[in-house]
Amino acid sequence: MRFFLGVSLVLAFALWWLHLMQAQSQASGQIERNVRALARVHQVVADARRAYGESNPQLWRTCAVALRSIARDLEGVRPATLLVRAGNTADNLTAAPRDDALNKGLHRDLDDFVLMVRRENAIAADDLNGLWRSLRGLALMSLAFAGATLALLILVNRRQSALRALYGKLELAVAESASARGAAEHANATKTRFLANLSHELRTPLTSVIGMIDLALTSHLDLTQRQQLETADRSARSLLLLINDILDFSRLEAGRLRFEISQFAVRPTVDEAVGGMAAAAQAKGLDVRVQISPDVAANWRGNGQRVRQVLTNLLSNAIKFTDRGAVTVRAQMGRDLLLLSVVDTGPGMSTEDVPRLFEPFTQLDDSMTRRQGGAGLGLSICRELVEYMGGTIEVESTQGQGTTLTVRLPAIGIGDNPGQIDRAPPPPPPLGWRRVWLDLPAGECTECVAATLRSWGVEVRTQADGPVRGEELALRQLRPDLVATDRPWAAVATLSHGDAAVRARELGANWLLFRPIRDDDLRALVAGIAAEIGRADAYAPVLPGEETPPTHARAPQVLVVEDDPVAAAVITAMLRKLGCASDLVGDGAAAVVASAARSYDLVLMDCQLPEMDGISATRTIRDQEADSGRRVPVVALSASGSPSDLAELMASGFDDYLEKPTTIDQLAAMMVKRGLKVSRRRRQTTTTPQAV
Repeated sequence: MRFFLGVSLVLAFALWWLHLMQAQSQASGQIERNVRALARVHQVVADARRAYGESNPQLWRTCAVALRSIARDLEGVRPATLLVRAGNTADNLTAAPRDDALNKGLHRDLDDFVLMVRRENAIAADDLNGLWRSLRGLALMSLAFAGATLALLILVNRRQSALRALYGKLELAVAESASARGAAEHANATKTRFLANLSHELRTPLTSVIGMIDLALTSHLDLTQRQQLETADRSARSLLLLINDILDFSRLEAGRLRFEISQFAVRPTVDEAVGGMAAAAQAKGLDVRVQISPDVAANWRGNGQRVRQVLTNLLSNAIKFTDRGAVTVRAQMGRDLLLLSVVDTGPGMSTEDVPRLFEPFTQLDDSMTRRQGGAGLGLSICRELVEYMGGTIEVESTQGQGTTLTVRLPAIGIGDNPGQIDRAPPPPPPLGWRRVWLDLPAGECTECVAATLRSWGVEVRTQADGPVRGEELALRQLRPDLVATDRPWAAVATLSHGDAAVRARELGANWLLFRPIRDDDLRALVAGIAAEIGRADAYAPVLPGEETPPTHARAPQVLVVEDDPVAAAVITAMLRKLGCASDLVGDGAAAVVASAARSYDLVLMDCQLPEMDGISATRTIRDQEADSGRRVPVVALSASGSPSDLAELMASGFDDYLEKPTTIDQLAAMMVKRGLKVSRRRRQTTTTPQAV
């Protein structure tokens, strides 16, 4: 009986031991496989952060392949389905590398995968520990097998140590993943705040520069002085565009850049972009040409300010890298497309360099001896802005033969403005002159002007045809060998022609135009309403609806809250030009005291102030007004115009917003919008039409 009992115990022990060994092998294999999968998933998380930061579709595709490979290795295990779904999300991100929602979904699936694997490992370990506890009990009951039981206990301890080591690796991998993700998010937020603050600090002195130029252009100037100030104004606004690029790039990286899609006027947008860069090009000896096809629609869908920013950046880049020849801007119609092209005669680029053209912080010539500077942000931002409007940028370039960059904007609206827009070109102007002689050098620009005039019904003759007898308008290139003529004529000069006004007046020219000729200037000229040289330096008339208020009317009382003395002087001078009385304080606390002591019609509040900032000051003013029932309009002055910042300002009690730098026209428009009477004269330019 004892023999059979002993044999039974030995067999039971042996069978239990075999079962335990098999269960342990399976559990250890599962845990090791899960740990290897977690290590590979940790690498995919790192690659995903890089793909999102670099907007790299290829890296997203690599992440998708890796996730599916891990899922195949875990086939039959529940967490594998999360990896399959994450792989599909990574595939979708190849088409939209910066999609924030898809990126968050991918990381959420990976976090769920880690938690599920940890839970399964814990369950497997608990089951294995339960089997070992059963074996311990059996060993204690079998005193005859004490030695075997002791050996098994030692083996159990070793196996448990191995399991604890595996768990330690798992916890370390999870901690490293969380730490890396947090560090990346903190670094991105820090960079965004730094760029925003830097842009604000750069805008503050630029506000004074543009503001002073704007004030000077409303004063009594001769044509040469006005031309020089307009050139300085365009240069200052070009610098402002560069600062805007820095701020836009920080918003793009943070996914916060938004702007309205609506109709914009095509020709003025192109002319303003070219006019701002023409002086820089002509200073290098480059010919700047504008070719707008007569059939180009009057209005298109997009954002005029951003389209002008894109064209300015493309022009700046073309001028920078072109040493001789010309830079041409073309506007043409395609099938349901508006095509805006910038063509240069520069060195061009190789096929290998084209893909790098739109990478941020990248220049094709990155050697220590490179001739051209720049942050390498302009073209990258251009691509993002155009794609936001539903368009594309295409590059055609041959080394040694120049480069063409074409912006293709679709006719179908996007966002809140769907639908087809009117493709009709602008109507022709009323003709004061029906015959025009173009005494201009033969070339694409002259042909473009001639085509535009003919589309309006004007009879055009060129140098090849020669002038005809009779009363007609002549456009003549201002050159050294030019002689006076008794017919009415307009001199055409470059912005770099320093004494163009003096020379044109000596030769008896009636009008002066600058190349490239703007569409508005040409319309005013052929309609017979362009300002002649003899009257170009007079004050412009008061705009209709903006008459000077009677002398007995009370001047609007404005409180200016600005800590920068130069910026404060500019705003105060603008208000004086508009016929307003103003008080000046330098911090938020003083603004609260001043608003309580006196009833103002308007408060212009800078947002970044010492001690108490503008937002806190506005909230305090609103609290003081709660009992009085009176509400003074408070307008924010700030360099940051993002939608989230504007929403915060409106929620803090501000009524309106002016972005720095602010012009006198913008300030006047805001005051009129608030129901305040202002007196201002329109800023005169070298080609401002007369009042009719």
